[in-house]
Amino acid sequence: MKLNGCFVYALLFALLSVSIASARIYAGGVSGCGDLAVAANSDDYRGDGGNIFIHSVGWTDHTTEAEKDAIVSLWADRAWGIEMGHTTSNYTARQNAYVSRYLSRGIEAEFITVNCFSSSRVPDVTDWELTIQAYYDKGVDPSTPIYPTFEYQNMAAYYTQLHNNYVSDRADFQQLIEASGGLTIDIPPHVYFLRINNANPNIQKYHDWILDAIGWAHSQGHTVGIIVSPNNSKEEYDEETEAFVQILRDHDALPDFFVVENYSTEDPSTYENEVGNEDTPHHQLGCARLMQTDWFPSAPEDELFRQTVDLGSWSESATWNSDWEPLASCDYVTDLRLRTPGTDSVFGGRSLTIESGGQLQVRTTGGAVATATNLVMAGGTLFAGTGADVTNILDGTVEIQTNTTISGYWSDSAGARNLEIRSAVSGAGEIASTASNSSSTHELIVGNAANTYAGKWISNAGTLLFRNAGAVGTADIEVKANGKLKIEGNWNQAFNGAALAVADSAAASVDIGGYDWVVAQLSFGSVDVPEGTYAAAELNAMGANAVFTGSGSVTVGAVVPVVTMDVLGSAQTWTTATIWDNDLAPSGEYAYVVPATGNLTSPDGSSVFPGDSLIVEGGGKVQFRGKEEYGAATTINNLILSGGTEAQPVSLAAGTGINTVNVLQGSVFNDGYTILSGYWSDSGPRNLRISATIGGDGTFYSTASSASTTHSATIDNPANTFSGLWMSNRGTLVFESPGAVGAASIEVLGSGKLEIQGNWQPTNEVSLTVADSAAAGVDLGAYTWSVPNVTIGSTVLEDGTYSVSELNALGGAVFAGTGTLVVGTPVPPMLETEWGGGELTFAWSEGGYRLQCNTNGLASGDWFDVPGGDTSPVSVLPEDELGFFRLIAE
Repeated sequence: MKLNGCFVYALLFALLSVSIASARIYAGGVSGCGDLAVAANSDDYRGDGGNIFIHSVGWTDHTTEAEKDAIVSLWADRAWGIEMGHTTSNYTARQNAYVSRYLSRGIEAEFITVNCFSSSRVPDVTDWELTIQAYYDKGVDPSTPIYPTFEYQNMAAYYTQLHNNYVSDRADFQQLIEASGGLTIDIPPHVYFLRINNANPNIQKYHDWILDAIGWAHSQGHTVGIIVSPNNSKEEYDEETEAFVQILRDHDALPDFFVVENYSTEDPSTYENEVGNEDTPHHQLGCARLMQTDWFPSAPEDELFRQTVDLGSWSESATWNSDWEPLASCDYVTDLRLRTPGTDSVFGGRSLTIESGGQLQVRTTGGAVATATNLVMAGGTLFAGTGADVTNILDGTVEIQTNTTISGYWSDSAGARNLEIRSAVSGAGEIASTASNSSSTHELIVGNAANTYAGKWISNAGTLLFRNAGAVGTADIEVKANGKLKIEGNWNQAFNGAALAVADSAAASVDIGGYDWVVAQLSFGSVDVPEGTYAAAELNAMGANAVFTGSGSVTVGAVVPVVTMDVLGSAQTWTTATIWDNDLAPSGEYAYVVPATGNLTSPDGSSVFPGDSLIVEGGGKVQFRGKEEYGAATTINNLILSGGTEAQPVSLAAGTGINTVNVLQGSVFNDGYTILSGYWSDSGPRNLRISATIGGDGTFYSTASSASTTHSATIDNPANTFSGLWMSNRGTLVFESPGAVGAASIEVLGSGKLEIQGNWQPTNEVSLTVADSAAAGVDLGAYTWSVPNVTIGSTVLEDGTYSVSELNALGGAVFAGTGTLVVGTPVPPMLETEWGGGELTFAWSEGGYRLQCNTNGLASGDWFDVPGGDTSPVSVLPEDELGFFRLIAE
């Protein structure tokens, strides 16, 4: 259906239209082709990026050999377009001509366009495909596009039938274009105006046919070129061409490139529209030069533009002292109020700097995102720009050069206006989170786990909310009298000297949540908190106000100097002094960092990392190489796997040997995304065993490079406190006791396998997710697992007790063993006591639990197993002086 001459595909094209700045221009022709050999005819055109177009008739019949040599030399650094004739079902003649005329001279065309339409001939699709392949077979680079030159619309046999033969309606036209990845359209402007002004309305459809062809091709991602030529324009050629180009612009139908050429064989001395020179507007070079400078001026490069219209949109040219919408080749700066659009948008400039007095007002709502790559804050403000009870979202990158304000909004009537910063934040100036009202309930949400910001976050009003610990970067945090703070993660930047300062104010709030924070320094009001670990209540007792909340803890510790690995890429043994930026072998007085692309290995045999701690950042890797069969192990005390993401994970890998087990001991803390990597070859697997205590709330992704792997990743420390997610992708993830799982959830992917050697009965709301895949496997053994939430494939299991056969009936044969799986929140067993005969007897009915005792007070955490306490009942003598008892799941 056509609407006022505008087609659906033309409307689609309006969304995909080519920028004026990106349309390339080619100039040439037949009459006066030798003019291309004279440098003075095209100096400015060539200097500003103009390209050359050669029509084969002009090259063979109207150019001398000396002129050809001069043209090749003069235009060597410009792009070439070449027009060839066509012979149906002949796949050698034209191709051989192309080789002898162009390839033999070293000419590599950027594109070839072939006159496959002529008289009443419409090319056959198969013949066209064979024609293209024949050019490639003769030596044309296969990456060179070969386009059909569409002249169908110009032919007398068809120009009254165009309304029945749109490209969007003709499968053969579409196939021709698709075979080439594009097309060129021959449109002499003089002919265009004759056709659209014709009394016959069908002939007027010339205009609609052109828009449809451009729109359909661009909607499919194909390239469009337009050839303009003079026909009978004579000295009005440039005026008619300018008018035609403006019509294309008005309809958002600009092509990817223009060719300006003549087809005439007339003597150039008497022909008005010869190739000519760039100073004569109705010559081909003159018309192309006008197109380049006046109609399509070249986009500026490496220029700095300033905002001149206050409250202007960042995407509009009128906002800037420029005729262009922001360009990727230029930088932009403002000290005015700059607005993003309300819908998804990306700032087009290379960089955007907000100076003192300037604002970037983020106005996205409804989940829309404004993205600014290379946003530089040089004293200006980021502002939540519009809406009530909404969150304005900014993404990209932000560099904090000097002190910066980030402002939300709140009022009694409108509610809160939040600002979410998904951008990667870097730099070192202060960031003050505030609002116009000190009672604001808005949130400044910071979520990028890869932030490297090293300054100070200041919460003046509203809540400064970090979605993860990595979002803080390495910065300090200060909470003012009306400020609030929440970090959803185990924040540990003590090794970078991070400090937390909190006002002792009734309006201030610090929500620790259930997390454990570690900072180098903590001040609360006028109190410098001593080193140690504190619950919220203990911190509040140091001041006048109950500022701290949550069940977690804050540890205050001394700063350990940090040394960073600076020999990256290839594997390096940690004992090598020169791989560290202090050029010293590791020692206990330093914390050590493996950054992205760092690849650190332990020495062979038993070894202990001598540093105070080893921090592995996203993209970094550590290989442990102690072999179990030789009684060897690699020990790393305080191994911190920090900030890994799925896109840039930390890697913890078994490092050497075949048919062996590499062992890691010590302690591991993981707050990000970490790969546990085994290895497999036809000769056998390389397994890994982690005997270290494991804590944190990140993700462990167990895998190997080969999908055929038979390796195992064994986790054997029953005291693990890890509360994140275990993922088994390849190989078998083995837990030698339920305690080794910690308090974490488990996911078994399509090629993963799982074993837990014991009655896994977690007491928190964890989940087990298992892929319904023939390659997946879960071995229950003879054990009972009691899991609150279980999903198999797309099936969420209802509460109940399931045998292996019942589980496999829900999907593929994934489960094995003789055990059972209990789904639902477990009810803790009742611990009963009885005194008699000088003994205290403990009894319980359910299996899978054991009795522990503590003689040093509950605060010590020193629990140990009561002898024989894994089977009910258990009796103890009063002379044992046991103070406290508890029953825990095995």
